[in-house]
Amino acid sequence: MIRIAICDDEKQILDEVSGYIKKYCERQSEEVEIACFDTANSLMGAIEDGSNFDIFVLDIYIGNEMGTKLARDIRKLGIENPIIFATTSIEHAPESYETGILRYLIKPINQVKLYEAMDVALDIAEKLGQRLIKFKTENGVERIN
Repeated sequence: MIRIAICDDEKQILDEVSGYIKKYCERQSEEVEIACFDTANSLMGAIEDGSNFDIFVLDIYIGNEMGTKLARDIRKLGIENPIIFATTSIEHAPESYETGILRYLIKPINQVKLYEAMDVALDIAEKLGQRLIKFKTENGVERIN
């Protein structure tokens, strides 16, 4: 089963992106579990409580929080899983790639572009999943090769 975290402060976008991803996974015969978060803190809290995600889809502006900071915080935990940004802002693209993201999609979301990003993200997530052991510690989720 593939686990995907979507973080956006707009419920309409959460619904739209999760709907697209569900359709994509049905076509690929992939079982999917999608967790939607409307704040960066709620997503980080889930990760720190032991939730593991194979793919992240983040907005750049999440309320008063920046998706680029969230991506950096995810990376600081040693999580190498693919991150896709879906945003209205083109100005943060250069900064976002410094966090090691996979794709930078502009809203309104183009379903074809999202599916292309998902093709690559699933391949990467599968390879990462084969070489990592994940376990929960006092300091959060630890991953070991």
